Amino acid sequence: MNNSNDLMLRIRRMTKVFFPGTSNEKIALNRVNLDLKKGEFVTILGANGSGKTTLFNAICGTLELDDGIVILDGSDITWEKEHKRALHISRIYQDPQMGTAPNLTIAENLALAYTRKASPSLFPLNKKDYRFFHEQLEILEMDLELRMNTKIGLLSGGQRQAVSLVMEIISQPKLLLLDEHTAALDPQTSEKILEVTNKFVRSAGVTTMMITHNVQDALTNGDRTIVFSGGIIAHDYRGAERDALDPNNLQKLYG
Repeated sequence: MNNSNDLMLRIRRMTKVFFPGTSNEKIALNRVNLDLKKGEFVTILGANGSGKTTLFNAICGTLELDDGIVILDGSDITWEKEHKRALHISRIYQDPQMGTAPNLTIAENLALAYTRKASPSLFPLNKKDYRFFHEQLEILEMDLELRMNTKIGLLSGGQRQAVSLVMEIISQPKLLLLDEHTAALDPQTSEKILEVTNKFVRSAGVTTMMITHNVQDALTNGDRTIVFSGGIIAHDYRGAERDALDPNNLQKLYG
């Protein structure tokens, strides 16, 4: 049994029904229970409509639950507004254009993330800040030839997702949600972004959840793989059991 002091996220009885009492009623989340330890990296599989994105929306506060509780780092955030949760929960979406300001430079976007909790002022940047930003961008190792004064909107999709990842990590979230953040990228770029993801997640020790439709990615990244089906957690694999899984057999569970 998990010690509550070791948990970053605790979900109990999470329930969400769309169009209740109608012919279109859809149980998106059906009394879901889930615990994530601090620093744990969990990958999430599931068919379209299985509840994955609804889970993320419920955690972020973009939709209101019908029942259940959400506890983040010991604090009950079930009824906390979305903008307050955003101080502690970061989310990267599938679309590389989301989460960044295209008309601002890389430095300005990083500053927005860097000062999210530290200061009400937008760009209190000094030489030390710029050195820190350069150090973080160097971790990408993507030969991007990034310049701090380059506007985000001029970057490729992969470059933009990479910078988005840096932005979210340097904002020091308690929970990082990766919502199919490599799905819109070509296979080579996707592989590199996942490599960078693992570097940042491990170095920052941030608790992370990653939705993916790629079974191989789900099994080779993170510590644990959850399979959603019909609004419930149908399978929860970790350790030796996860290591022994055949990707083809796992695909059949939800494909």
